[in-house]
Amino acid sequence: MSKGVVILALGHANYGRMALNLAVSIKCSNPDASVCILHSNGMLNNFNNNERAFFDKFVEVPDEYYTYNGDKEYQMAKTFIYDLSPYDTTIYLDADSIWLPGRSLEDLFKKCYYNPILFQCVHKWDIQGEWGCLWTVRKDQPNEGLKQIREIYNITDNRVIYEMQSSFLYFEKSKVAKAFFDTAKECYIKRPFHFWEWNSGIPDELVFNISTAINNIKLPSFPFTPLFFDDYSRNYKGDPQRECSFGKRDTIFSKYFAMSMAGNPNSANTISLYDDMVKASYSKYPSKIRFPWLWKQKRQFLSTRQAA
Repeated sequence: MSKGVVILALGHANYGRMALNLAVSIKCSNPDASVCILHSNGMLNNFNNNERAFFDKFVEVPDEYYTYNGDKEYQMAKTFIYDLSPYDTTIYLDADSIWLPGRSLEDLFKKCYYNPILFQCVHKWDIQGEWGCLWTVRKDQPNEGLKQIREIYNITDNRVIYEMQSSFLYFEKSKVAKAFFDTAKECYIKRPFHFWEWNSGIPDELVFNISTAINNIKLPSFPFTPLFFDDYSRNYKGDPQRECSFGKRDTIFSKYFAMSMAGNPNSANTISLYDDMVKASYSKYPSKIRFPWLWKQKRQFLSTRQAA
């Protein structure tokens, strides 16, 4: 059974540099890990031969996987990861993630084994109740999010809808995982529900959220958080001691496997942590990598994120 990490690098060249940062950080602690880059046409031109060696597999993503009505919607490609992955068992990480030093990739696989599909998740909702998902909220009808999903997809029983963060996905080639991704693809393409535009298209997390409900997915444990996100400290507002402890690097390194920079502007402390880990990873391969790509807020180079 093959297993490995898949990274999606499409569009702007900076996603290629982020993907390389992630691959290098993984190899530092897990030199035998297999890493695959899913790339768009021309992305590999951003790497020299030594830098390409940090990727074990290369899969070019067909243009139609990220083109909707003639426009580029790169997040759409994430719904095709099941089809694109060359592995039987896959861990997917967003390119804007960084692997934490000393963490074992095998330990994360063991944590996930025997689950057809897993995802980063800190919120879940009763499908027959109200939904706080920001991608569906209407100012004039704040509680209509779940109602429209129930009606469109004829969900009449009690079940959970997970509000996931798609920076981390784990899946095993199986009927359950295939159905999960196929449903997300269909939701993305047909998009019959109200949503807030993100990155010039529909938020990929929204269609994955809906797919969890349609397919009645159940996480074996909740919350499930293998990745650190800067905004998690908000959960501890009002508890200064816990909030302070949460932000310490040794706490992050011991509790999580990787860190995601996500889509929102990051704090100075998080940027410093990312940059320090990139430089530390690259220092182990001084003759193989031209320069460490240090963090740039996405709004600096992506016009589609400036209004996010």
